[in-house]
Amino acid sequence: MAAIAIYTHRHYHMHIQDTPLESGMDMRTFSCALLLATLMPLSAKASSKLYIVYLGEKEHDDPSMITASHHDMLTSVFGSKDEAKKSMVYSYKHGFSGFAATLTETQAEILAEFPEVVRVKLNTYHKPHTTQSWDFLGLDYDGPQQQEGLLQRAKYGENIIIGVIDSGIWPESRSFDDTGYSPVPARWRGVCQIGHAWNATSCNRKIIGARWYSGGISADVLKMDYNSPRDLTGHGTHVASTIAGSQVWNVSHRGGGLGVGIARGGAPRSRLAIYKVCWIDGSCPEAAILAAIDDAIKDGVDVLSLSLGGSPGEEIFQTLHAVLQGISVVFAGGNGGPVPQMVLNVVPWVMTVAASTIDRSFPTQVTLGNNEKLVSWFYDHHYQRMIYLDLNQAFFFIISTQPQIVGGHSGLIPPGAKPHSGLILHKEGNYGACTNSGLLYTLKLGRQSKPFKDPITHRHIHKGSSFLLVRELTQREIMILRGTKVNKENLTIESVQKQLSLNSEGQSLHYNASVISNDFKALVHARSCDMETLASSNVTGKIVLCYAPEEAFLTSPRVALRNAINRTLEAGAKGLIFAQYSVNNVNSVATCHNIMPCVLVDFEVAHRIASYWDMTGSPVVKVSPTMSAVGNEVLSPRVASFSSRGPSLAFSAILKPDIAAPGVNILAAVRGTYVLLSGTSMACPHVSAVTALLKSVHPNWSPAMIKSAIITTASVTDRFGMPIQAEGVPRKLADPFDFGGGQIDPDRADDPGLVYDVDAKEYNKFFNCTLGLLDGCESYQLNLNLPSIAVPNLKDNVTVSRTVTNVGPVEATYRVVVEAPAGVAVLMEPSIISFTQGGSTRATFRVTLTAKQRVQGGYSFGSITWSDGSAHSVRIPVAVRTVIQDFVSDTS
Repeated sequence: MAAIAIYTHRHYHMHIQDTPLESGMDMRTFSCALLLATLMPLSAKASSKLYIVYLGEKEHDDPSMITASHHDMLTSVFGSKDEAKKSMVYSYKHGFSGFAATLTETQAEILAEFPEVVRVKLNTYHKPHTTQSWDFLGLDYDGPQQQEGLLQRAKYGENIIIGVIDSGIWPESRSFDDTGYSPVPARWRGVCQIGHAWNATSCNRKIIGARWYSGGISADVLKMDYNSPRDLTGHGTHVASTIAGSQVWNVSHRGGGLGVGIARGGAPRSRLAIYKVCWIDGSCPEAAILAAIDDAIKDGVDVLSLSLGGSPGEEIFQTLHAVLQGISVVFAGGNGGPVPQMVLNVVPWVMTVAASTIDRSFPTQVTLGNNEKLVSWFYDHHYQRMIYLDLNQAFFFIISTQPQIVGGHSGLIPPGAKPHSGLILHKEGNYGACTNSGLLYTLKLGRQSKPFKDPITHRHIHKGSSFLLVRELTQREIMILRGTKVNKENLTIESVQKQLSLNSEGQSLHYNASVISNDFKALVHARSCDMETLASSNVTGKIVLCYAPEEAFLTSPRVALRNAINRTLEAGAKGLIFAQYSVNNVNSVATCHNIMPCVLVDFEVAHRIASYWDMTGSPVVKVSPTMSAVGNEVLSPRVASFSSRGPSLAFSAILKPDIAAPGVNILAAVRGTYVLLSGTSMACPHVSAVTALLKSVHPNWSPAMIKSAIITTASVTDRFGMPIQAEGVPRKLADPFDFGGGQIDPDRADDPGLVYDVDAKEYNKFFNCTLGLLDGCESYQLNLNLPSIAVPNLKDNVTVSRTVTNVGPVEATYRVVVEAPAGVAVLMEPSIISFTQGGSTRATFRVTLTAKQRVQGGYSFGSITWSDGSAHSVRIPVAVRTVIQDFVSDTS
């Protein structure tokens, strides 16, 4: 019996809740639907919107026949085959059956009455959730300790095909170089779809396929973006290079030296299939996502990575069709933390990823007038791009500088030089390397390994007046203004980009004097960052210490910071020290770029600065250049404050998120450069890459087995054996609603010992429950064979069962270790399981949970671990909430 429902419009940005307009459980005949169509004439003026019509499993494997049946169904509603074809935006015909079409509400209601229709819903919009991390996870590329590591055993992900459903890709990035790659795997069935600034050669043996989906996107947005798989926002490129980027040496954040090192993906020899569904306005229509999933199933991907999501409660159930085809699906968990119940993408067959920090941070020193030195977070304003110009016949560099450079370090140094080599001493005079408009460039010999030996001076440079070349081109060192011809070559800087190829290169570190100064600046404590307080605090020309307005504490940390930056700029301040609980996000302060220093401090440091201000007649402060700290001195991992927390709003008996992975300040490619970005969007590709490696080593493992291996081997402690913390207000010890099974441990996941596999029938039962096709759904959720247990409403006692499959030594004995949730008794039957040669590789156990007290309580947490006493410790998290009555309780 089909479950029919029409869902009203839901848009991520507006957070509109869905409201059922009509629901029916009885069968309707096809002729009845036609009669309804006849009796209900449709006005030509009726508003049409994009709807998704889901028909469930395919009836046969001929895509053209499936599409034809979709046209027939629409024709019965429109009364015209031509109109039916015009209305159809996507036909889903490979992994499942359904279509997306522009319909009026009445037409959608008519379609919902068809017996073969499972569900009709209005299209929703999802959005993207926005190096050292791989070494931190133990996946060193070629370190001596990694000769037998997972990365090497998996042959670096060789020939695993990873589908990335995102905003496209920038194929010219060095991360996607296919040098040394073998031909595209013969099993690949996808295409390289041409479009704007994209032709067949844009794909290669690394990017083996690419598609783009513009249905559901307005014409105005399409005019602003590439109508092709090319990525304008950079989000998809960052994700793809994190998963599978080739090794690229000597890259850093925006080419400025911060986080300098080697960028690479976790599965650097795997292949990429790109599906562009997200556009410049940040929207990713669900109709397009379903079309991409449908195509990916047909194309032959092994893993699907989706760093996007809608709102809590909005799920893409059709991902089940990919999982049933053996495709592992990995989703970002969302950036709605640290508020509870904000985790996204919570269906049980996908992996839902939380974000954590790595062992790298970017501290910035703040010095008060009394010489007290405090540490703040990184600001992104004195690192600028170095531009490399290849003249072919010679080895020259062009390095751009910024205007008003005083008291900082010059950009006029070669890549190998120390930053301090180019110290600027005076505004006019020695190293007067600046102009009012900042359009000064240096051209020099690239092979030169030492900085300039003597000052390059001209008193008119700063004023932007006529310019005399200090050296001839033949001397290999030269300074020119924009538009000045270079003798002999007859080139101008303005025309260089048209004639020669430009690439990001080097580690030039140079400061903008309006941002950095060796001098102290006046400090003012404005308290609140609202405009009224700033206006009354005389902040003009000063560095301001302020806090978010009281009402802003209900907004995300990033939004509060952005508002504070805009307001202090408008008020005429020359710098911002913003007090906030830590967010560890380099790009949070990018709005200040080239304008003023913006640094983040926690409330304790802010209090010390405020106390100094209160007790000093003329308080001053100085902000020093950012440093990089890597290694044991950085407390890590920690669950990022922005990472969305459980419990699941849609399915409270399904524990989410599943796993945590690095998602803070991740260095990867974007359009034309490399940047540090943070978000569960960055954490998701880490899990996707590890999944690809595991598929390479264990090609016969199902998606559920791979998911189990990752969750049950995760770590809940840091490198020092201390419990992992979760950032937020307040900071606390992390629990399963923060990080699921814990922090991902790739090498341990390769040898889990036992796994929790899930039969397709069990997934189908859950799927049908969500559509209202079955009863007893709570029992199905509790007993789904997941590597976790969540009991949201424990009144007296409940018994759940799980089955483990031995993938370790043939002969093994495991004993259980139970960490019972507080206030809950846990009984295990049996407590010992054994596997023998020739015996079954599967064992079932039952877990009885009993409330010790009758209280309307909150959640408490524990774990169940099967240990063989040596190499294998198979741990699953347990979350239980005791209740007396079924009313809303604490979820934190």
